[in-house]
Amino acid sequence: MYLTREATDRLMAEITGLSARGSAMVSEYFVRVWRNEDVQYDALDEEEKAAWNLLTNVFRYGPVDDNPDKWLASHSWAPTEVTTLTEESRKEGHAIPDDFGRPGANDVWLFSGVQGRSHTRPFEDSA
Repeated sequence: MYLTREATDRLMAEITGLSARGSAMVSEYFVRVWRNEDVQYDALDEEEKAAWNLLTNVFRYGPVDDNPDKWLASHSWAPTEVTTLTEESRKEGHAIPDDFGRPGANDVWLFSGVQGRSHTRPFEDSA
């Protein structure tokens, strides 16, 4: 995501306020904050370090401290699917970039949710 946690929560509150029960949404955000070790920072040349420093100083991680289940629930949404970029790539037989394929590497949450519904039966009326 390219928003702070606070901005992400405000946006989701606005979306929730405009959504009818049963509305669906999809989103993504990083599993954790990028670290210098993720790109072997010490091996970068000066231009690469400058680019990495710029990127990491301006990038915003949204709700990175929460998994999507918890974050969706905090906004009255129920998750319908939660996976990661790496899991989906493996499942589909696609190559996984080195930045995501190493043990302990960062990843991207991919998820969908339904407003105001249970996970098991998202489009039935709970009333």
